[in-house]
Amino acid sequence: MSEYIKTNWQAGVTPLSADNLNNLETQHEKILDILTTRGDMIYRNASTWARLPKGAEGHVLRQGANDPAWAAETPPPFMIIPNSADNPAVERWYLPGWYFYSVDTQALNQNRAYYAPIYISRRTRFDRLGLFVGNNIAGSSTSRLGLYEVNAMNLPGDLIVDAGEVDCTTSGVKAAVIDVTLDPGFYYTAIAHNYTINYPLFRAASLQYTIVPPVCVAGTQPGYPSYGLAGVSKSNTDPADAFGDDPVIDSFNLGITFCTIVSLREKFA
Repeated sequence: MSEYIKTNWQAGVTPLSADNLNNLETQHEKILDILTTRGDMIYRNASTWARLPKGAEGHVLRQGANDPAWAAETPPPFMIIPNSADNPAVERWYLPGWYFYSVDTQALNQNRAYYAPIYISRRTRFDRLGLFVGNNIAGSSTSRLGLYEVNAMNLPGDLIVDAGEVDCTTSGVKAAVIDVTLDPGFYYTAIAHNYTINYPLFRAASLQYTIVPPVCVAGTQPGYPSYGLAGVSKSNTDPADAFGDDPVIDSFNLGITFCTIVSLREKFA
């Protein structure tokens, strides 16, 4: 037997003669005595063999200052994991449109529902529908928020969720709680709004430098890339009334800016 095995095979044993050679069968039994559970691992601590209990599913083995330990996998630095268990203070909102050059504000007509196309690129779970009010106003103001499937005509079809009303009398983020999981594809956000004295200004993308999804609804005209792309609306819609399936659209080719008002917030565990 080699000198290496004779002096190093079993931790804590110092061979003094040929009679002290490590016995492979004895060594095997000692390791099995240490390991108690399927998935356990063996490692050397400060003085001898030690058991590393099996880790949680999906965890990875990391080397500590001295001993190894199981830990949750850390994503590469270029990945953004907002609102997660490791980073709960950060949020990620999905906005309609593909490119915004600058931010503007937009007022909405009362008692009209606005529907804006939004594209979801991967299967995603969302927990909020929200908007940002840019000013404090006198009187009262509410907005009803919703989300729709797209029908065969690329118009709002089946209602996915009516998130209810949010108060818009003060500035800041206003959000309604939802819990929906969307597959990749186009959808429509919906907002119906009213006020009593002054109207709020909603944060939105600048009209001049916005690229929006090409859903090509009815009324598209050549030479006007924003026409037929931005969204549609329906009059005589009181935000106090619930949204329903297949709204009857009476206005097409609306301005781009209003389409970026309502956003979806991704949910993280």
